[in-house]
Amino acid sequence: VLRRRGDEFLSWARALDAAERRDFAPRPQPKPPLTVRPQHFSVTEIETLRRDPYAIYARRILGLMPLDPVIRDPGAAERGTLFHAILHLFTARVAGPLVPEALDGLIAAGRACFTEAALPPDVEAVWWPRFEKLAAGIIEWERGRAFAVTMRHAEERAEKTGVGQSGVTLSGYADRVDLLAGGMADILDYKTGSSPSKAQAHTLLSPQLALEGALLRR
Repeated sequence: VLRRRGDEFLSWARALDAAERRDFAPRPQPKPPLTVRPQHFSVTEIETLRRDPYAIYARRILGLMPLDPVIRDPGAAERGTLFHAILHLFTARVAGPLVPEALDGLIAAGRACFTEAALPPDVEAVWWPRFEKLAAGIIEWERGRAFAVTMRHAEERAEKTGVGQSGVTLSGYADRVDLLAGGMADILDYKTGSSPSKAQAHTLLSPQLALEGALLRR
């Protein structure tokens, strides 16, 4: 009797871990016809296409877009947009980082953009002191390379450019292009978050700057 009862309990225990055999849904393999596939990409979309092509399919072909939250405080995206605007305004207004008023000009550009952004007071109370601390470092970095730069161009765009014989076009947007002596150029992409590693850039897993360089050569 004890053995029979024990076997019964053991069968119950085994049943807890026994999964029912089922055929799971196969992994999606969308193959949209060529007629509906995108024929134009931005340089930033190429990284998405390499890392997560399904995201391009969902957004560009199915038209699926994430819904905005009902209540949302400014976050990383808004901070990035704000700092981009500050650096663009500084480049447009100030002759260069070597002028005596360069730091004051950057602070003034920051104040103008913060005012326009009209951030919630609690957010500005955190973001503004951080910007003020960054400003001196930005000017120091700019001055360290200023003598090699002959011209600064903010927010340069490359319109649709054909990619070989593929029928696909590519466009790009560079936060800043600095022309250097000897016909060279530096392409600057402002980042307030993490930057791609050198390995990701060299293997073209993060191809944005490489593609912008190719468009610049055109």
